[in-house]
Amino acid sequence: MEDQIKRELQESTFIADTDNFLSNILPVPSGQVDIIYDLCTQEQIPDYYNGRWTRFLASPKKEKELYDPIVAVANSILAKCRQPNGITLKVDDAYWKARPDESPSSRDEFTALIRPDLVAVLSKHLDEEAESKYNEEVKALEERLSKALENAEQAAKVIKNIMKNKDDPPTTGAFAPTTKLDVTLDHGQEPRIAWREAAGHALENSQTEEASQLLEEAKEVQQQAERALSQSSSDLKEKLRVWWLRVHVPVEVKLKDSEQDIIQGIKQLCRYMRQVLAEQLDRRFVIGLLICGSKLSIWLCDRSGLMGTRNPIDIHKEPKRFIQTIMAISCLEPSRLGWDPTMKVVCDSDKVARYSTDKDLKIEDYGPTIYDTRWAIFVPKEDGSTEGEWYLTVRALSIVRAAMMSGRATLVWIVVKEGCAPDAVPQRLVLKQAWRPEETPTEGQFVAHLESHEQIESSAHLDSSLFPNICDIERSVCMSISDDASTLKIVDDTRDAIRRGVMGESFAVHQAIPSGSTRLESEGGNANSTNTSAQDSANSAMKRKRDDEANLSEKTLHTPMITSKTRSVAQPAVSHFTNRILTRTLMKTYGWPLKFFKDLPELVKCIRDAVEGHRYLWYGGVLHRDISAGNILICPNDDNPMACSGRLIDLDYAKMTSERVTIAAPMPSMDEHIWDSATVFKITRKNVSLSEDAVEALAYYFKDINKAGLYLDEILKAYPDLRLSRHELSREDIHMPCPPLGRSIPPWIDREALTRRRTGTKAFMSYEILSDQPYNKFDPDGPAFVVHNALHDLESFFWVLLYLCLTRKGPGGARRDDLLDDENFNKDLYAIVYCLFDADDDAVLNANKKKLFTKFEHMKQIVIPQLHPYFEGLSDLVAEWWTIIWLAHQCDSRHTMVQATIHEQIFAILDKALESIHNTRYDDPEVKKLTDKEIARREKDLKDILKISQEITGPFPPAPARTPPSTPSPVERQTSSPWQSFSPSAKTKAASTTYHTSAEASSPTQSSTALPSQLSPTRPATKRPKTGGTSSRTNP
Repeated sequence: MEDQIKRELQESTFIADTDNFLSNILPVPSGQVDIIYDLCTQEQIPDYYNGRWTRFLASPKKEKELYDPIVAVANSILAKCRQPNGITLKVDDAYWKARPDESPSSRDEFTALIRPDLVAVLSKHLDEEAESKYNEEVKALEERLSKALENAEQAAKVIKNIMKNKDDPPTTGAFAPTTKLDVTLDHGQEPRIAWREAAGHALENSQTEEASQLLEEAKEVQQQAERALSQSSSDLKEKLRVWWLRVHVPVEVKLKDSEQDIIQGIKQLCRYMRQVLAEQLDRRFVIGLLICGSKLSIWLCDRSGLMGTRNPIDIHKEPKRFIQTIMAISCLEPSRLGWDPTMKVVCDSDKVARYSTDKDLKIEDYGPTIYDTRWAIFVPKEDGSTEGEWYLTVRALSIVRAAMMSGRATLVWIVVKEGCAPDAVPQRLVLKQAWRPEETPTEGQFVAHLESHEQIESSAHLDSSLFPNICDIERSVCMSISDDASTLKIVDDTRDAIRRGVMGESFAVHQAIPSGSTRLESEGGNANSTNTSAQDSANSAMKRKRDDEANLSEKTLHTPMITSKTRSVAQPAVSHFTNRILTRTLMKTYGWPLKFFKDLPELVKCIRDAVEGHRYLWYGGVLHRDISAGNILICPNDDNPMACSGRLIDLDYAKMTSERVTIAAPMPSMDEHIWDSATVFKITRKNVSLSEDAVEALAYYFKDINKAGLYLDEILKAYPDLRLSRHELSREDIHMPCPPLGRSIPPWIDREALTRRRTGTKAFMSYEILSDQPYNKFDPDGPAFVVHNALHDLESFFWVLLYLCLTRKGPGGARRDDLLDDENFNKDLYAIVYCLFDADDDAVLNANKKKLFTKFEHMKQIVIPQLHPYFEGLSDLVAEWWTIIWLAHQCDSRHTMVQATIHEQIFAILDKALESIHNTRYDDPEVKKLTDKEIARREKDLKDILKISQEITGPFPPAPARTPPSTPSPVERQTSSPWQSFSPSAKTKAASTTYHTSAEASSPTQSSTALPSQLSPTRPATKRPKTGGTSSRTNP
C-alpha cells in the first residue's frame, strides 16, 4: 500500500495557508465557535482552563495517554453543540472513539489490518441504542439474580435445618422442611455464582430428594445466567465494532512533533484515508487529522491528491481553532465533508434508499461485500441539470480503483432505471463514474465528434454497420453540486467544489525522509519482522486466494501473473495540479472481457471486430490510446451467449482531432534519374526484381533510395523465400499496400494528447510509447519525441493476443498451470511473461520489447514456441501480425501512409486465420468442457442480471428529507467564508463551471531483463512467479 500511495501522491501533495484552509474548507461562524468556547471555560468543571484542555496530562509519557483526552474533549464539544444554543449538527450521527488496538472491520476479508488511533464514526445513534439495550438487559438480569439469591439463601437455611434435625424431622404441618423446600422450588429460578459453595456442600449432605432437586436446578440456572451475561457482552462488542464503511474522519496521533514524527504520521494517515475511499464508494473526498503532541494539522485527500495545512494548530494555545475543526466535522453539510449527495444506499430490509450519513442506516444495509451493496445513483439529463433519473445498481463490475488518491478512480456498475413498470423488462445499462481531468473530453463528446464528422458520414469506405463495434454511449454528464440553498449550481470538481479555490504549494512528503516502521499488521507478523519461509508460503497462498477472488469481480483489469518488488511508473512530463470533474457515463454496451472467449473462432472474430471499431474511431478523428484485454468486450447479440460480437470500449484516454489530410491521387511523380531500373536493381542486391508499383511505393514512403534499400533488407530478412521468387515483387509483397487514394484522413503526425501524460495499460503498450523513443533506426536525425498514432494501438492489439496465448490454457480465461503449479513450473515461459508484460519496472518492459525489434527472429525462435498448445492454430497469425508491425516500424511510424494502411493489413491476416480455424476440428474433451463451462457461466450471468433487475426496479420509499447544503450567511461570514478565497481562475471561468437552473423537485441535493538465453529479467528467472492484484495502467 505504501508504494501505491507514494506513486500516486509524489507529484500531487500540497500544503496551504492554515487560515485559508479553515475559512474556506472547514468554515464555522465565529459566533458559534465563541459560544462553544464559553461553555468549555465556564462550566463548574471546565474542559478548558488556564491555557490548557484540562483532560490532558501535562507531560504525557506514552502516545496512548493522548487518546482518551482527545476523544473526551471532541465529544464534549459536540455535546455542547447539541444544547439549545442555535447550533445545528448536520452530521449528527458522528461521534469520536479511540480503538487503537483493533483494526476497523471491512467487507473485504483481505483488507490490510491498519489501525487508526482515533476515528469519528457515523454510528452514535445505533451505538447508544445498543449500549442502552445492553444496560437494560444487565439490569433485568441482576434483578432476577438478586431474587434468586434470596430464594437460594432460604433454601440453604431449610437444608441446614433438615441436616440439623435429620433424626426427627417433622413431616407435616406448616413448618415442615419439605413444605418449605417445595415453596422454594416453586419460586427459586435464578441462582447466582455466590451459591456455589453452599449449594455444593448442601448437595453432599442433603438427605432429602426435594433439596437435591432444588440445588441441581439452581446450579443449571446459574450456568444459564453466566452464558446470558457472556452473550450480551459479546453482542454489544459486535454492535460497537468500528467499520471502515462508517469512518467519517480518521485520526493519527504521535507523542512528539518532530519532523520525523510528522512525516510518518502523514504517511500513516494517508493509508487510513485511502482505505476510506476504497470502501465508501459515495465518498468524493476524505478529511483526516494528524495530532503530534499538541500540534494539529488537517489533511484533505481528493482525486487530485493530498492537501494539508502548512502551519500546525497548537490545540492548547489556539483552542478556538481546535473547536472550529471539531465543530466543522459535524456542523457542515455532508457534501462539504466528502459525501456524495447523488448516491444513496438501498437497504434490503425495507427497500428505503438512505444516505450514508443517515442515522437509521445500519451496517447490515450494506451488501455482504462491497460489490454487492445496492446503490441508487442520480444521473442528470445534461450538464448542470437538476432533471434526471435515479439508477439502481445490479452489481459492481469494477471498483478496485475507488482507493485512488490521485487519478480517475473509475467505478463501473450494471444498473437499471428506478421505477420500471412491474410487467416490463428493465433495460440493462452500464454506469461508469470517473474523476475526469478538466481538459479532456467526455466519452459522450468523443462520440458526438464522430457523429458530426462530415468525412465519416459521406465516406463510402466506412458505413454505419461498423458503429456497433464501439461502445454504445447513451450520455456522459458532468456532475454538479449545490453551492447554497439557492438555484446556483457549480461543477463538482476538485478545485472549486471541493478545495474551494484553495491552492497550495508542492510538498514532497514521500521524499522527505526514509520510510520507517508503521503500525501495520500482516499474516506473518509486524511490519519490522523478518518473515520465515513458512510465513512467506502462507502469505503467498493468501495473496493467490485474494487474486482468485478479485478476478471474479474485477474482470476488466489487467492482473499481472508475475510481480516483482521493484515498482515504478512513467512520470508526468510536468508536475502540476490537475483539476478533475466528477463525470458519469451511461452505456448500453454490456459484455465480457476478451479472456472469456468460448473458442478460438470467437477470440479471433472479436479481436477483428474491435480492430474495425478502432478503424471507425480513427477515421472519425478519435484515437483510442488504451488498447487492453479488458477494453475489448465479447458482447452477446440479443442476449444470446452463443452469438457474440467484439466491441472496443473506454475512451477515457483517447485524443481527437478535426484536422484532415487528403491522400494524393495519383501518387507523386518520381525522380527518374534516381529511381531508374539500374539503381533499383542495385539496391535490391541483384536478388529480386520489383514491379513498377512497388518502386513507386518505395519512392513515396522513403524519398531516399538508400533508406529504401535498408527497408528491403528487412523485408528479405522477414521473408527469405522472396529471394527465390521468379516474379516481380509487388507492393503487397513488400508490405506497402495502396492507400485509400483521394480520401480524407486524420494526420496524427504532431497531435499531442491533452493530459500531458503517457497513458494506457503498460503490459500492452508499445515500446515507443513507454519510452518516448522511436524504434526507427533509419532516421537518427528525426524528431526525438513520439506521437501516439494508429500503429501504436494496432501494436497493442498484438500484445493483447500474444498475452492471452501465453498465459491462458483455453476457453473461459483459465490461467495455464505451468505458470502457477510447483510441479509443472516453466521458467522460460515465466521469463517471457515477466519481461514483456508483468514487470513493474518500466525499464524491463522497455529493454525487452526493444530487443525483440532489434532481434526479429527471437519472436519465432523464443516466444512463439511457448504459446499454450490450445493456441497452436494461431501461431501463424501471431507471427504474421508481428511481422506487419515490425515492418511498419521500419518505416517512419508517423507516416500518413503507414497509418492509412495498417488496419487493412491486419484485417487480411485475421480473415485468413478465421478461415483456417473454422476448418479445424477440436476434439479434446478438456477443451469442450471449458467451452461448455464458459457458455454456462454466460447464461447464468445474464439470468442473474435479469432476475436482480426485476427485483429491485420498483419505486423505493423516500427517506426523510434533510436541509439542502448551504453556506453561511453574510453575517456568519465575519471571519470565515467558504467562497471568499476562490482562485481567479474559478471566477473567470464561471461560464463553464457554474450553472443557473430553476428549482425543481427532482434535484438530488443531499438532504437528509530477458527472454530465455537472450534477454534478461531484472531478477533471476528461477524465482517463482506470484500472482499480482493490481492493474498496471498509468492514469492521468
